[in-house]
Amino acid sequence: MVTPAKANYITCFSNNVSGNHNKMSEVTNLIISFSIIEDEKGRVSDLDLFFNNGRGFKVASADFESVNDNKNELYKKRWYGGSKVLETPLYVGAYNHLDLDGLIEHVKDIDWIEPANVQLIVKSQDSDKFEIIEIK
Repeated sequence: MVTPAKANYITCFSNNVSGNHNKMSEVTNLIISFSIIEDEKGRVSDLDLFFNNGRGFKVASADFESVNDNKNELYKKRWYGGSKVLETPLYVGAYNHLDLDGLIEHVKDIDWIEPANVQLIVKSQDSDKFEIIEIK
């Protein structure tokens, strides 16, 4: 028996497969990289100020995890693979209906020490591969 929820899923799935994209969801995958000489916490705070048309915006570190010891919030390095931890600030996120043009302008307005080393690596829902957007 097909429940209403399953019928809705099947309809959305078949519409997406056939190319009739329902814009209820339009996800953008984002990676942000910048120079190690930047004030990392300050730049992340600047990035998180992006309004994104009221949908909110927050990036997550690919290298640190937050640990709360009931006194302070601490950060420790994560290890993913290979024999070393990452040696660059690298932040990730997935956003529904991301205002990419607005984000690019916001990132350009941030007071970077080395703007030439800032990269946005973006993959929209309908793309097959990532695109690298240079800020400067």
